[in-house]
Amino acid sequence: MKRIFLFLCTALLLCTPFFAQDIDGPDTTTQGIDDTYVYKINQIGDQFIELGITIDVPIRPSASQLKTGGAGTIGYQRFIADSLAIGGNVSFAYSKTIGRNIFYFVPMMAKISYQFSTGKFEFPISLNIGGSFENYIGRSYFGLTIKPEIGAYWRYSSDWSFGLHSGVYIMPQWYKDSSDNYTGIITDIGLSVRYHF
Repeated sequence: MKRIFLFLCTALLLCTPFFAQDIDGPDTTTQGIDDTYVYKINQIGDQFIELGITIDVPIRPSASQLKTGGAGTIGYQRFIADSLAIGGNVSFAYSKTIGRNIFYFVPMMAKISYQFSTGKFEFPISLNIGGSFENYIGRSYFGLTIKPEIGAYWRYSSDWSFGLHSGVYIMPQWYKDSSDNYTGIITDIGLSVRYHF
C-alpha cells in the first residue's frame, strides 16, 4: 500500500505541469508606461546656475593701449522651452593699461539662449543685453552693453556640466559732446561650470 501511495504522489507531481493553465489577462507589469517617451537632456522648467572665469582680449582700444585682462561671472537661466532659456548674469572684469592703471567694468545683463544638444554635448548660442558700470582713473560711466556668445558644454551628469564659452562685449559710450563718443570692444574666452536643478 505504501508503494502505491508513493507511486501516485510521484505521478501527481510529475504530471502537474501538463494540467496547468495559462491565465489570460492584462499584463500588469507594464501598465501605465508610455512606450513613446523620449528622454530630453533639458525640458521646460529646468534651471541652472553658472560660474565662469575668462580671459579678456581687447580689440578696441587695441592691445597697445589696453592689456589682456580677466573676469569672473555668475549667472542663472531657466528653460522656457526644450531649447530656449532665459535668465541673467553679473560679471566683474578688469584690464591693465600701458600706464599701469586699471580699467574695470561690471556688466549686469539679461540673457536669452538657444541651445541644441547631441548626446552629452550642449551648444548654447546666447545674446546678453544690459548695462555696465565702467571706471578708469576716476572717470565713471554707466551704459549699454551687448554681448553675443557661444559655448560648448559636456554634460557630466544630470546635475553638472563643464565647458568653454566665448563672446564679444560691445560697450558704446555716448556723451553730450559727440566727439567724446567711443565704443569699446572686448572679446573673451573662458571656462564654465553649470549646476543643473
